[in-house]
Amino acid sequence: MRIKRGEKTAGVDSVKLRDFLRRFGDRVDQESIANRFSMSARGAEKLIDDLLELGLIWRSETQYYKTMVNYETTIKGNAFGMANAAKPVSRKSAEGVLREFLARIKTVNGRRTWHTGLNPWSSLGAI
Repeated sequence: MRIKRGEKTAGVDSVKLRDFLRRFGDRVDQESIANRFSMSARGAEKLIDDLLELGLIWRSETQYYKTMVNYETTIKGNAFGMANAAKPVSRKSAEGVLREFLARIKTVNGRRTWHTGLNPWSSLGAI
């Protein structure tokens, strides 16, 4: 899954939401959301409703506190938590880097000085 910087999901920054789900995925509650996103209890409640609707979290079977409902990420929520926000590498750029790498390999393999006079055990620290 890929997200874009500046993009919003459920009304909050997607990268911040991704980082939150990575860190608190197994124990999401209204208080942790309100603290992390600096919002009121009502705003946190709305965000929880939006995340439930998107299928990123679900109500946890394990409730740690009787006064607070706990949620945890779904498979889709875990995928969102692992999402990448980096720009994809273009084929042209990747081919250029690969070409440079292969040229360096060819240069090193062409030098005889790299292959002569080496004791295979010296690299292991035995001699």
